[in-house]
Amino acid sequence: MQRDEIILYLKYSHQNYQRTVIPQIEQSFLGLLKLFPNEPSLTVIFNLFLKFQLSFELHMKIEEATIYLNETDKKTAQLDHKEHMHEEPFLTEIISSLKRQKYSNNPFCQILIFKLMNFNIELKQHSWIEENLI
Repeated sequence: MQRDEIILYLKYSHQNYQRTVIPQIEQSFLGLLKLFPNEPSLTVIFNLFLKFQLSFELHMKIEEATIYLNETDKKTAQLDHKEHMHEEPFLTEIISSLKRQKYSNNPFCQILIFKLMNFNIELKQHSWIEENLI
C-alpha cells in the first residue's frame, strides 16, 4: 500500500469516527441517562467522554493539517505519538468506570460498553498505522 492510500484510509477513518461512531456512542449515553436520571456517576462518565471527544476532534484536525500533508516531519510525528499515548487511557478509564457501576448489567449499558471497547480497539489500530506506516 502506498502512503497516499494509507492517508486516504486514515482520513476516511476520521470521518467515520466523527459521523458515525462518536454520535452512536453519544446516543447510547443519552439513552442510558434517560433510563437512569438519578445516577450522578453516569453524568460524570458522560462528561468524561465529551472531554475525550473534544480532545480527539482537535487531535484529528491537527493530524490532517500537519502529518498527513508532510512527507517526513519527524518532530511532528514524535509529538503525535506522545499525543496518542496521552489520549488512549481516556476510553479505557471510561469503560472501566462504566463496568464498576450498579447499572452496568443493564443491556443498554452493555451495548454502550461494547461500542466503547470496539472504538478503543479501532483507535489503537489507527494509531499503530499512523505511527508505523506513514
